[in-house]
Formats: sequence, C-alpha cells, structure tokens
Amino acid sequence: MASASGSAASKAVKLARAAAPAAAKKAGTGTAAAAAAAGGEGRKAAGGLNLVVPISAAGRKFFGLQEMSRIDAMKQMWVYIKSHNLQDPEKKRNILPDEKLKQFLSCKDRIDMTEIPGLLSPHFAKKSAT
Repeated sequence: MASASGSAASKAVKLARAAAPAAAKKAGTGTAAAAAAAGGEGRKAAGGLNLVVPISAAGRKFFGLQEMSRIDAMKQMWVYIKSHNLQDPEKKRNILPDEKLKQFLSCKDRIDMTEIPGLLSPHFAKKSAT
C-alpha cells in the first residue's frame, strides 16, 4: 500500500516540476521579465528571420525598400501574389507567377509556395562576420 501512495506522490512531484516553467512564464518571471527588471528592454535584438538587412537592387525595385527582414519580404510577397490573383485556383499551394514575379525570382511558370523563401534568399545580404 505504501508503494501506491509513493508513486502517486512522485507523479504529483513530476507534474509540479513540469508545470513550474509554464507558471513562471505566465507570471512573467521568465528571462524577458528578468531583463526588464534589470533595466533592459526585455526583448532580444532582432535576429534570424526578423533581422533587417540590405536587399538587392532587384529587391529594392520590387519592394520599394532599401532593407527589410525575410519575414516582411514573405508578407509583402503574399500581398503581391493575392492582389494579382497568382494562386492556382485548383491547388492554392501553387503560384502562377506573372512576368514581373518571374523576372524577380528567376523562376519557372509554376512554383510551390514552399519554394518562395529559397527564391527570395539571393536578394538578401549575407550577415557579415564580426
């Protein structure tokens, strides 16, 4: 009988340990809150997909901006695709690029939506090693 209550107690301890990080995050005692309490902004510097970098001449012409993040480029690309009705009506994953988009992305007549980030990649400056 003692082992049954022992296993129930160990289950309760495991559940409490698992819930502790979530409760701390919900309460705002995570790293962002700790950084804010220490006098920081509480946010990390932009990096990865959110990093704003210079874009190619073709990208500047297409988007009308000197620099942007990859996330913003994808958002703008979807605005362009939807506003010009470039999705295949039968299979929405497929994009049927117009001449302007074909020239910008250097792509074929039909592309899958998952190919877009790779086709945009050459238009972004590589992060310089410091």
